[in-house]
Amino acid sequence: MKARTSQQAPEMRQAYVRAWRQYRIRRWCLTCFAMAAVGIALLCHGRTWETVAAVAWALSMLSYVWLLAWRCPRCSRPYFFAGFIHPFARRCMHCGLPKWHLPDTDQRPAQSQGEEPEKR
Repeated sequence: MKARTSQQAPEMRQAYVRAWRQYRIRRWCLTCFAMAAVGIALLCHGRTWETVAAVAWALSMLSYVWLLAWRCPRCSRPYFFAGFIHPFARRCMHCGLPKWHLPDTDQRPAQSQGEEPEKR
């Protein structure tokens, strides 16, 4: 196996940071669309709310599939799917990469508010 050059490590780290940022975006999209669907269904009345709630529900389902299709930054295989779906997995279903892990360090990228780092 080839040894990493000093330039490859920062590039790999940046690739992981971008991948985890993409995961965070996908997760927030799912959360926002799901909350919108529930909120619309609970707060609105009349005929139009059904259409708006159905659209929000459909968008939340699409964002759920988009989240499940997110690929692991290490092995490039679906992080949450390996013969069965595990949407709350804390490690890649294929290579075992822990959530928020950065290469060659024990550090995780900066967490957004409200997120707790995984306990070891």
